Amino acid sequence: LAVVMVVIIISPGGATMIVNSTASLMNARSNKIANYLIDDVYKENDFDLKVWIGTKTLHDHPLITGFPLFSFGDVLLLCPSTRVDTLMKDWPAESAYCIVTKNSKVTRMPSNSNPEVSEPTVKPAG
Repeated sequence: LAVVMVVIIISPGGATMIVNSTASLMNARSNKIANYLIDDVYKENDFDLKVWIGTKTLHDHPLITGFPLFSFGDVLLLCPSTRVDTLMKDWPAESAYCIVTKNSKVTRMPSNSNPEVSEPTVKPAG
């Protein structure tokens, strides 16, 4: 056990990797991208559309595509899907694009919840 602790302390990023892995195992962190309807104080124009690609308004609320970087109790940190591959060392700068909200104020939408879905095609008779 002492050898493992020494390796963790000495190896660069060892502690960060353990924290990240533990958070994933506890479902406090996820890299699964989904659509989220935000029923909070946010509006569509609060999101940088270069980062929050595909953000729309649906039912008078912003519909965003992102992933929960952190979730514990009712606290939820949602980050844009464009940042899903961000390295842990880069999160201090990249986290500025994430929103802090509550699980109770967010609805995870089905994958087909894009408000720009085209109208069904009607086949001509014959």
